[in-house]
Amino acid sequence: MIYFQFSRNPNNNKIFYNLLLMFLGETWQSKVKRVRGALRALGADAQVVTALDEVAWLLNIRGRDAMFLPVARAYVILSQDKISMYVPGGIVPEPIANHLRTNNCLNDYCVRLFFKQILLLDNKLF
Repeated sequence: MIYFQFSRNPNNNKIFYNLLLMFLGETWQSKVKRVRGALRALGADAQVVTALDEVAWLLNIRGRDAMFLPVARAYVILSQDKISMYVPGGIVPEPIANHLRTNNCLNDYCVRLFFKQILLLDNKLF
């Protein structure tokens, strides 16, 4: 079992933002496809992404949760058929929700959002 507890500055009203693709070089869907291929090659079912800079890289999102670092406090569980992002505080601006294709998430390349302060993981998730 893995246990995370995290909190967010309640005065921070612009948590997430994204950059233009020309600054990123690759879509987040392409990155997810590459990571899934690496997981498959390793025989792994999923990856728990807890490093904030890795979440920023994987999903092409940035934030203002850490001083001097453009990261948002969020954690991702990436499996072969799901992308789950855990965000404390329940704040994901609509442009980011659209960027991550969160509405009517019906395929392997959309992000399911969970607004949790505590993330408990065990083998029942997969």
